[in-house]
Amino acid sequence: MSGGTHRRLCAIELSHGYVLDGLCSSFVLTPTEDTARRLAGHRMLLRRRAGAVDVLVEVHEQDGSEVPLIHIRPDTQLDFVLAPADADWIRYTDASAFTALERPTLRPGEEAGALELAEGAADAEALPRGALARVEITGLDDGWVAAPPTYTVALAAARARWIFYYLGEGVSASEAPSIVDSDPARADAPIEFAVEDATGEGDRVAADLAARFPDRPRFRLVSSEDLACVDTPRRHLSLRRGDDVLVEELPNPSLTDQSTVLIGGQVHETLYRVLNS
Repeated sequence: MSGGTHRRLCAIELSHGYVLDGLCSSFVLTPTEDTARRLAGHRMLLRRRAGAVDVLVEVHEQDGSEVPLIHIRPDTQLDFVLAPADADWIRYTDASAFTALERPTLRPGEEAGALELAEGAADAEALPRGALARVEITGLDDGWVAAPPTYTVALAAARARWIFYYLGEGVSASEAPSIVDSDPARADAPIEFAVEDATGEGDRVAADLAARFPDRPRFRLVSSEDLACVDTPRRHLSLRRGDDVLVEELPNPSLTDQSTVLIGGQVHETLYRVLNS
């Protein structure tokens, strides 16, 4: 390919509910073989950056404006394969909308820049093993050089109940701790935690703690709702007993500490952390 001037034609960015600050680099976009040939035929290049791909096209000047060197027909389509690049992606990603489809495909929707998930064409090439979806960019136009559109692949964070198991030391079973949410941003709807005796029924973690620490009071503090996994600490959650602050800011449960727990007669996926007094 010649070393001519290239301008951005469009961009595809990856956002994720788990990543609160910036784009998500845990997934990659790879052009299909047909698209790789199409890119070369139109003197286009791919420029990768963290959490995004830019499609560049070689341009020349025409009537005082820069336009693609090779005219882009309106039926030109660029196809990419979306696949995880992080082995732990399934721990923090809600992929249920994708796995519910046989041929998950993201296409431009009515809202500018939005990519909507739908079933792909019946004759579409099967996705490579491990891939999450196909991304189709349609409606390409020479005029995009002047105002390149940005499309966003929006991935949802996995959600789970949070459980903090508290092992008391030198306290009675009646001196139950509590978790207080004092985040000003959540003042109207603070995160609430129910306090229960960690008996072990329907809870393998509580059962293990009961076997290892039979003489210590054990409490289970369970969030009242599923919480989205996030890559930054969820601030202003403190562990208290009465007026005493035991832990000023609780750390997030680790993504690797997952368990299926019976809560209120229903089975829930949970993330947990064990706390010692």
